[in-house]
Amino acid sequence: MPLSDDIQSIKTKAYISVGFSIFGMVPVIGLLFTIIGFIIKLLVVIEINSKSKSKILLVNYVRYIITSFLGSIVTLIGGLFGFAVALSSDARGDESVFAGLGIAVLIGLFVIIIALIFAWFYFSELRRITEEPFLFLLISL
Repeated sequence: MPLSDDIQSIKTKAYISVGFSIFGMVPVIGLLFTIIGFIIKLLVVIEINSKSKSKILLVNYVRYIITSFLGSIVTLIGGLFGFAVALSSDARGDESVFAGLGIAVLIGLFVIIIALIFAWFYFSELRRITEEPFLFLLISL
C-alpha cells in the first residue's frame, strides 16, 4: 500500500530528524538535539505505521532500539570493567575475572548482532510500505 500522498510530509519530518541528529554533535547542548531528533524519528515511524496499518513495522523498530541499547550498555560495561581489571591486575593471576568480563563483551556484541537483524527487518518493511528505496537512509541517520 503506497503512501504517495503522505510521503512528502514524512520525508520533511525525516529531514528535520536528520538535522537534529547532526546538531547532536555540538558539545553540551548536543544531547538535547539528539533527544529531539530521536523523538521526531519515533513520531515519523509511528506516523508511517498508522497510515500503512502495518502490524510489524513499529514492533521491529522498538525491538531494534531496545536490543541496540542493551547490547551497547553490556559491551560498554564489560569493556570498561575489563580494562580496569587489566590495569589493576599487575599480573597477579586475575585471569578469571578478566575472562568473565571478556565474555560480557562478547555477549554484548551478540546482542548488537541481533539488533542488526531487527534493523534489517524494520528497514525492509519500511522500504516495502513506502516504496521509496532510500527513505530508510534518512530515517536511519
